[in-house]
Amino acid sequence: MKLLLSVLLLFSCCIVQAQSSDSMKVKLNKTTFHREDTLTFNCSFTAFAKDSILAATIQVWIENIETNQIWKFRYPMLNGLSSGALFIKNTIPAGNYAVNFLLQKEFLAINGQIRDYKIRDKSIDFFMLIKNHAEYMDELNPSVYGSFHLPNLLFQDTAFFVFSYHKNNE
Repeated sequence: MKLLLSVLLLFSCCIVQAQSSDSMKVKLNKTTFHREDTLTFNCSFTAFAKDSILAATIQVWIENIETNQIWKFRYPMLNGLSSGALFIKNTIPAGNYAVNFLLQKEFLAINGQIRDYKIRDKSIDFFMLIKNHAEYMDELNPSVYGSFHLPNLLFQDTAFFVFSYHKNNE
């Protein structure tokens, strides 16, 4: 779903809601936005339950139409609902902006391929270090070709990933 925002010294937008039952509906807190305002949104996806989607990600892309500069944000969606808020800095350039709301039917996932993977290494340890100093550790078992998939990762802001071969104590 694409919404058009225009910034001259202010943002203005029109809200588009589709009629289809499998459409995502987006509501904004107001129709005109100035610098230093907060753009608040609520998204709902009515087909969420019938599609058996337990978790999803709303991707919000804001694009300056003249320069094609894009800012990308992600918000979790649970039970078909998601909301978020974006502060419009006073340094944002004047211009016309398109705001896109995209539904990704899972949380952030990482797909990878280990170079020079040796099947004897069977498992890999990974650490996810999150900006607020929380950490998550787990083990993954790559395929015989060294490829792996880490599904449904949920964290705020920024995360740093470290992968290492599993050390056997034999």
